[in-house]
Amino acid sequence: MSILRDERLVALHDLVEACRASASHCDLVAEAMAEDPRAESLRDLAEQRNREADFFGKRMIAEDDIPEGPPEERSLLQAALARGKAALAEDGEDALLADCRTREEEVLHQAEAAGSAPLRDDEKAAATALAADARRRLDGLFKA
Repeated sequence: MSILRDERLVALHDLVEACRASASHCDLVAEAMAEDPRAESLRDLAEQRNREADFFGKRMIAEDDIPEGPPEERSLLQAALARGKAALAEDGEDALLADCRTREEEVLHQAEAAGSAPLRDDEKAAATALAADARRRLDGLFKA
């Protein structure tokens, strides 16, 4: 494993991190909004983003690189902040969904950025599909 990542591995890493962050937050929000009909869609989105993170992560592992997600401490802090924000907000569910939207916007940003990265054909196709799915989710589940 090299200390320095090439452009391809950086793009894969960014995709893994964005997908894991979205998945983690969607799981958190689905749990907090268990009775809300959108909770099922949030769980589905979390599962999908975890599968995509696994796909890109396996590509990194094949290159003897180790995919990273957010550090455990950062994930715990983000969860605590999200819960606190929801508790203090007048409409806590809207605040939680807004945070999910922000994470999904980051997924879209990273997937679009991957289009100019030196990815392999199947990786580019997966990033293109990811961008299309993120756009669809932003226009549907997270419509502002």
